[in-house]
Amino acid sequence: MGHAQIFQPFYIKFLVFLTVVGGTLLISSIVASIYTDKAWYEGNERPDFAPEAWVIAPVFTISFLMEALGAWFVWYAMGIRHSAPYLLVYACQLACTVAWFPVFFGYGFTMAGTVVLIGSWTLTVLTLISFSRVTWLSAVLIVFPVGWKTYCLSWAMWIMIKNPGR
Repeated sequence: MGHAQIFQPFYIKFLVFLTVVGGTLLISSIVASIYTDKAWYEGNERPDFAPEAWVIAPVFTISFLMEALGAWFVWYAMGIRHSAPYLLVYACQLACTVAWFPVFFGYGFTMAGTVVLIGSWTLTVLTLISFSRVTWLSAVLIVFPVGWKTYCLSWAMWIMIKNPGR
């Protein structure tokens, strides 16, 4: 067996790691940055516990990073064939979370945005449960995103109730 063949699986897994984590961060960060309308958000009546507008995109970026790492650990532990159902749940919650930014912040649809965030939160909890069946580390990495989305849901509902009309 040649020297290159011994390291090939790690090399491939590392490239997948870079693709999954880098792609997730790039796409989600761009969407979060573009669609976080600071003027709209700060112009609404908000609860005292709501974060400042500048905090939202960076914290979601950290959340997306943790989710991507968890997904990679699942793929690494199981391979693509066996991890596909788990990664499908992850991909759905990621799409739902990324969709929240344009709906809630970009267009100011507070009710629709809250519904999207409820869906995202539910799918994130399902991701945590499914990842916990594979590795404890991948499940632990999803705990922060569940907590962050729970926090976001609390102030998003408050904004929806106090700023009716959209």
